[in-house]
Amino acid sequence: MPIMTSQGTARAHRCTIILTFLLLLVAWPLFAACSSIPAAQANVTTLCAASTATTLPSTAPTPLLSVWPTLQQSAKAMLALSSAQFQFQGSATFALRGPGLPASTVTIQARLEGSGAASRALHEEYAAARLFLQPAQGATKTMAVSELLSGGKLYLQRNPGRQVVLDLSRVVTLLQAKVGTMLSSQNLLAEASHVIVDDHGVCLYAGQSARHLTLWLDGAWLDQDASTPATSTGMSVDLLLEQHTSLLLRLQVRGLLQFHLATSSGQPSSQGSQPRMLQASFNLNLSFSHFNQRVAQFVAPPEATPVDMHALLTS
Repeated sequence: MPIMTSQGTARAHRCTIILTFLLLLVAWPLFAACSSIPAAQANVTTLCAASTATTLPSTAPTPLLSVWPTLQQSAKAMLALSSAQFQFQGSATFALRGPGLPASTVTIQARLEGSGAASRALHEEYAAARLFLQPAQGATKTMAVSELLSGGKLYLQRNPGRQVVLDLSRVVTLLQAKVGTMLSSQNLLAEASHVIVDDHGVCLYAGQSARHLTLWLDGAWLDQDASTPATSTGMSVDLLLEQHTSLLLRLQVRGLLQFHLATSSGQPSSQGSQPRMLQASFNLNLSFSHFNQRVAQFVAPPEATPVDMHALLTS
């Protein structure tokens, strides 16, 4: 069974560090609140556009530290919320290339859509999602999943299917240690030097004035440990921040990543010199709304099957 090589693992670790850093900084919706959002100013007429660029901006790049105060203010605003609702849509294409396959390229397309709500007062977060998988041949497969985070427990249900519950209280310390290492000052300073910013100014989004920023992750840096350099590898994070309250209104993550695959023994996935390569292109949109509005309390299913989360992480 193919697995990632150590070079691919190193690249994936860099992506995890950067995405964890950015999401924790401005996109954490579980415990957030703020005052009512004022109407857009009349002199702002440019509509906010979704990010479609796949290459770095041609203009002079802006370093991440230049917009650091803006991102910090957004993090504070989100963490002050009492509740919020969110919607997400995403798509991805996975292409496997190399010898020994039934075709020159084996492709799977995926699409994700869903919505949810989070309440700091209730200490709950709920989301329901539908995943659509379209293989190169055959019918589209659909999977419906719902999750509830309540009382330190995560309830998951696949429809139709059984419900499971994961007790997160035992792994809080473990996760805090891992995230703390990833977000250490030394790591953040090193990773920040590989992120540049494209500041698009102020635009209109859903009738509100929003600051539009695009954060670019250096593709060459993400791929610097690969045995065969991958082309067009990179990642962007597009942010819309409400101009007056600094609340995060929309987040979009786009990327193209390539991984060299090996067998479970660590050897190349074919007898030839050319290994198999997995290419993944993805686009995820996450939007927030209905800040500080009442959220209905969800009831945890009593018949859920317990799963030892601590054992899964430490085994």
